[in-house]
Amino acid sequence: TGQRGYIVLENGQSTSEVTLYEENTIPLGFELKLDEFQVEFYENYKNRPKSYTSFVTVKNPDETVFDVDIRVNHPLMHNGFTIYQSSYGIPEWAQSYSAADDTALVEVTLTGAPDGMPPIATFGMVMGEYYFIPGFGDSIKIGLAEFHRDFEQIKSVSGELNPAVKINVVVHNKIRWRVYAFKNFPGMNMPMSRDLEFLFVMKDIKEDRSDTKEYYTVLGVVKDKGTLPMWIAAFMIMVGLTFTFYIRPKRIWVYDDNGKILIGGITKGDPDPLRKLINKTIKNIQSGEKKKEMNE
Repeated sequence: TGQRGYIVLENGQSTSEVTLYEENTIPLGFELKLDEFQVEFYENYKNRPKSYTSFVTVKNPDETVFDVDIRVNHPLMHNGFTIYQSSYGIPEWAQSYSAADDTALVEVTLTGAPDGMPPIATFGMVMGEYYFIPGFGDSIKIGLAEFHRDFEQIKSVSGELNPAVKINVVVHNKIRWRVYAFKNFPGMNMPMSRDLEFLFVMKDIKEDRSDTKEYYTVLGVVKDKGTLPMWIAAFMIMVGLTFTFYIRPKRIWVYDDNGKILIGGITKGDPDPLRKLINKTIKNIQSGEKKKEMNE
């Protein structure tokens, strides 16, 4: 019964609703304004983010206002929503294009993501540099292997240039995939690898953006209505485990065959409790016989 979505904001923008992955929206119940978004990079790895933080202001319907910093592993929990730092990107207006042939603007999205969902990251890629995909730590990074201002193997129908890049996807410091991405064919990568969870889109040739300071923030949003059912389910699981490991179901049958008593039984697990139950039943039968003889 939970709901998941995202919020995309640039500096100074505000919103009072969440975009769900089903492409509809729900109200937050309060206004969220992005005062400033900051990205810090490692000194020796200018394209590897060290941290990113959204400085936001929350305004409630009763006019109460408070400021909070949303960072990785430090979400905002308010009005039943959990709002956490997800990723970031370069706004369209901040992307400067030129005829430079050494830099390509590449978007990284999740394969099968719904229309309108922002990319995981947008990189200005240059040869010889590697770029860590946000959210995966040091495990996954991408690098530019080839740059084509006009990819000759696939020509556009209109005859225009077909810019393309070849991207090396590195997993744990080993190249796992080699993928071509095209500007004129944004939904296509070559080759199509079913186990690759990312889609790369070459946006254009652009100027070096190593000193760009303008980014937008992508905030993940979770509204979980299922807390009580989950606790009930967890309790039922614990009760079931208790019965499974500590309460052994057992059953016995007593049959009188013309004065001859036959006893059988069935159990799961350790048979000793069943033996004790059968012995106890035999003693009860014998005790009953003795009382009957004394009364007679």
